Amino acid sequence: HADWWKARLAGKRLNHITPAVIEEIQSELFRTGYTRQKRKKDKEPVVRLPFSKQTVLHYLKFLRHVLNLAVRDGKLERNPFARVELPKVTANRTRCLTPDEETKVLKALGPTYGPWARLAILTGMRKSEQFGLRWTDVDLEQGIITLPQTKAGGVQYVHLNDEAKAILRSLDSWQRSVWVFPSENPARPIDGRNFYGRVWMPAVEKAKIEWATWHDLRHTFASRLAMQGATE
Repeated sequence: HADWWKARLAGKRLNHITPAVIEEIQSELFRTGYTRQKRKKDKEPVVRLPFSKQTVLHYLKFLRHVLNLAVRDGKLERNPFARVELPKVTANRTRCLTPDEETKVLKALGPTYGPWARLAILTGMRKSEQFGLRWTDVDLEQGIITLPQTKAGGVQYVHLNDEAKAILRSLDSWQRSVWVFPSENPARPIDGRNFYGRVWMPAVEKAKIEWATWHDLRHTFASRLAMQGATE
């Protein structure tokens, strides 16, 4: 968010960020969305994908927070967001993938990324938790993943079934990185936001199913667990 705003507002002074400017940029976010970056080896054309209301709201709230800090520090008289109506976001129904939708998405993701999504369905890990995994947190003998830091707070444990263990054993990243899902630079984990725009969103479009987010894989895990009789 910070990088996007710095590029979009380059050259503007704080007092040039008026309610009209913010509303114009808000419309721009809805209109232009996210441009999937083209890699050198990527043969597919660059595509522009729409932002959801929730995503636009995140961008706007980030700037509003920064401007609140500017007001606090005496660099701005008042926050122009006081006169801007933010997009209304209503809670959506919980989205769970059907077995048929799952099959289509995994096929669209391909042999490399399909197992990553399947692992999310088998474990219920959040995207940040899964892509932030270190090999030292994975115990394949005991079938347990330790999550040192979670959104809920504190340490949590994820139990692995045989299929989940097989997926992790098929990965060879342990040979070159401490991260289970390293980026092209093995010293760093994969960027979840970049992966989402570059890999996940195009795969969902290619699968031609009702729109699904990566977080819906977590909902799918919970739903199937409940159907098996689990209460927690």
